[in-house]
Formats: sequence, structure tokens, C-alpha cells
Amino acid sequence: MHIKNKNNTVTSNLRHPNSIAFEDNLYTLFSDGLFYGQPFSENKNDSVESYLSTIERKANNAYIAMLERGVQALNDSQRNDWAKFISCLFFRMPQSLFKSTEEVMKINSDWYERFKTEFGENETHNRILEKINLTALSKNLVLSRMIENINDVENIRHLRNLKWVLISYHSDSKDTFLTSENPLVVNLGKNLNNKIYFSLALSPTQLFAIMPEENATDENFISHLSMGHNILLMQQSHYLISDKPLGNDGYVKNLKAADLYLAKRSSTLS
Repeated sequence: MHIKNKNNTVTSNLRHPNSIAFEDNLYTLFSDGLFYGQPFSENKNDSVESYLSTIERKANNAYIAMLERGVQALNDSQRNDWAKFISCLFFRMPQSLFKSTEEVMKINSDWYERFKTEFGENETHNRILEKINLTALSKNLVLSRMIENINDVENIRHLRNLKWVLISYHSDSKDTFLTSENPLVVNLGKNLNNKIYFSLALSPTQLFAIMPEENATDENFISHLSMGHNILLMQQSHYLISDKPLGNDGYVKNLKAADLYLAKRSSTLS
């Protein structure tokens, strides 16, 4: 585990990522929804978590095929499953969900106060208002929207039709690809002609990337994209997962970058 100390330095200790990189009930719904079925119930279910697990399970065959034989080994079914998995990673990022829930919560709270002001003297309305769980309502709305976005056919088709490449470090390379609780890097850099580029570490030496066709044969671009992956990952993550201690002996000075981007955070890196 790489942990940030109080003096803003990063040191290394071995620790399994499962012991730190998790969020309780992140994808838990209130089962009756507060906006469908029996109102005002606080019963919970994990149908969203189960759905996301199904996407991950289907994508696993594509993951294994790419590691063993490269992107060209994927058949149509595996390519569809992997495109949906990338869409899933894009929309399920914890920080995005937290931000969206806060925004929806503000809208619902404003509605609640207006409704209470206009109809609060009505006894029936008061009983209803007292039972509404605004936090549950807001979270359910966000998770429902997340599922819609993941399943959007146009999103999946767009990802499928872009160029997929696998970027590799030699096994004896001093460089390594990092991953985190937000493993998908979405690059919208100013120098990328307003196009979106995705990168995802499949292993310490294998980086999966999605990009427009014209960039896929540009070795200089590929090199910059691979070196930029770890830097951008650090900017969006609270945890970093590596197969070896962070160091400065490769092209990407991972330890220096971690100190730079995480110095002002109270964060843990594993």
C-alpha cells in the first residue's frame, strides 16, 4: 500500500485494495423507489449492483481474450460486451454519482420547501411530506439515470465503432500502468482536437485504449497517451493500485506525480 503521510510524502506498505477501496451501499436502491411502487418505503435492494456485476461477468471473456491474444481476437459478442463495460465504468464513477446526487438533492429540497410552503397547512399533505425521504428519492433518481445511460444504444455503438488498441510495456520495463477505484481515464485534453480518448489498465504492462482511427497508427501519440494515463488517473482518484511501490525510475515519475497531485488531499493510495 502507498499511503500519504501528514508531511505530504508517500510511502509504501503492502495492503490488499479490498480492505480500503470500497464504499458501502454505493449502488443500493430503496426498493420501492419513492417514485414508483409503494411510496415512502425504506426497504433496500441491490438490483443495480447485481446488474453491474452481470456486465462485469460478461466482459470478463473479452478481458481474458485481449490479454492472451490482443484486441483483434474479440468476436462481435465480446466486443459488444466490452463496449458496454466501458460505458458502465464511465457512468458509475463514485465521484460523478456523489456530485449528481448532491445536485438532484438540491433540486428536490427546493421542491420540498415550495410544496411545504404552499400546502403545509393541509393535514394530509403534511403526513405525506413527513414520510418522504429526500436522500433516498435523490439517490434512486441518479441510479435510474445511470442505468439508462449505460444502456444507451448510441453510446455503446459509438464506443464500438472507434479504434481499439492495446499498448504494452515489456515485462522488464521500469514503467507500470496504475489503476484505481476510478480505473477508466477519459481524456478531453485541449491538444486532442475536442475528441474523447479512453484508457484502462488491464494489467501492469497492458493498457487498453479507445481513440479515433487517425491516431491509432501515430506512435508519438500512442506514447504520449500511455505516459499520460497514470498522471490523469491520479487527478481523478482517491486510491492508486500498483503491483509494486511507486517510484521515479521510469518515464513516468509516479512517486513525484503522486506527491504533486495528492499533496493537498487526505487520501490513501494502495
